[in-house]
Amino acid sequence: MTRLLDQGYELLDLGDVQADQGNFREALEQYRRALAHFEEATERRPELLEGHGCKGSALSALGEMQSALSEWPEAEDSYTRAIAAFDEVLKRSPEMMGVLGEKGAVLRNRGELRSHESRDEEALEDYNQALAAFEEVARQDPDNFDAHLYKSLILSARAATLIALGGVQASVESLRGALAACSRAREIEPDHKHLQKVESQLKMMLDLTRRTGD
Repeated sequence: MTRLLDQGYELLDLGDVQADQGNFREALEQYRRALAHFEEATERRPELLEGHGCKGSALSALGEMQSALSEWPEAEDSYTRAIAAFDEVLKRSPEMMGVLGEKGAVLRNRGELRSHESRDEEALEDYNQALAAFEEVARQDPDNFDAHLYKSLILSARAATLIALGGVQASVESLRGALAACSRAREIEPDHKHLQKVESQLKMMLDLTRRTGD
């Protein structure tokens, strides 16, 4: 069983290398092979939480590559299966904040995909669930940089979806939350290269959205 998981990890790493080099088709194949290893592991030992978590990670990576290749239905299916795999872990070990964060990231990705297809109500639900996941991570670990960064990104995307649904005031509140989360992330990592730019963009978006509502 350990060897099966180790081989899956190696394939995931190979997929990451290919993805970083822009070789999306090659990365896709490595992620599919990794997924097969993790699925076999969970079939042999359904109680093995590591197997379900790894399965979720492989499906998440697979979905990202499918999105990059504009394979939208396939990507959505991978994201949905990844969420189910992470839920299998959290059902038995809800204290695993790393897995909850991974689930939140996948929900955000699925929300972006659905928003791209103008399925705004579904996208909003995904963003709300993703936000709830990272709020819990931040509650458990207030200095978790990634949790606050993701909160900022999700709230920003959520604001755009609310605009599409006609909720200008709700969008303003979402952008205020995004700005607050970004500021908290900067407090944790003040030397981060890109956060100042993100913060400036959020302020601009907030100002424009306020004007829309006036």
